[in-house]
Amino acid sequence: MRAVRLKRARANIKAKRETSSRLELEQMELLCKNLKSALEKHTRNPNVAKMIKKNPELRSKFCSLCYAVGIDPVSLKSGYLKALGLGDFYGFLSSRVATMCAVTAERTGGIIPLPVLVEKLNKGQSDIVTEEDVERCIEKLKIFESGLDIITHPGSSVKLVQSIPREISGDHSLFISQCEAKKINHGTIETFCSILGWDKTRCERVINEMMQNGDLMLDSVPSHPDNYWIMALSM
Repeated sequence: MRAVRLKRARANIKAKRETSSRLELEQMELLCKNLKSALEKHTRNPNVAKMIKKNPELRSKFCSLCYAVGIDPVSLKSGYLKALGLGDFYGFLSSRVATMCAVTAERTGGIIPLPVLVEKLNKGQSDIVTEEDVERCIEKLKIFESGLDIITHPGSSVKLVQSIPREISGDHSLFISQCEAKKINHGTIETFCSILGWDKTRCERVINEMMQNGDLMLDSVPSHPDNYWIMALSM
């Protein structure tokens, strides 16, 4: 008899859980429906469309909201969101990103800090783009096997954009990221040891690797310590 009661109790608990899950799902579906309806209402206003394209912060929040309800505003080619022109906006920006990386690749060795790339893209432009905009473009360009990728290192908050596929060590990416964060584009071995907190052996090893890859340029003056220019930060 006790076993029967226990079985019934377990069945009741399971049924309540299933009911609760179903209600939560229905609530989420209703929320998504309401959000999509609100998106449709506001995006039909041409002034809203202009604001979204002109205001980077608003654009970021709008895209986040779209992704939250299962809409990709970048790839959308039809429907009410097409009128926003975000697909065209990111399409044009993607072209500029790919072009900028291509024309600077020979000088930088195919590595450029994301903040530097954004700064160059915004130079002389009225429509300001953000790091988030560029990351979104690079993510979409991967579909076309563009070779573009974002490199992150746990030891630095600065992200790097890689445009030439090749193996890059963690120390290599950290070297460039930390120097960009400190706004240092050249220095001696002692300078880099101080910035990075590395010992001389580690710093010399990374510098030699980067010299071989064309990521550093040596500026040697008699009776002075060797000075190294970081190509990715010296454009």
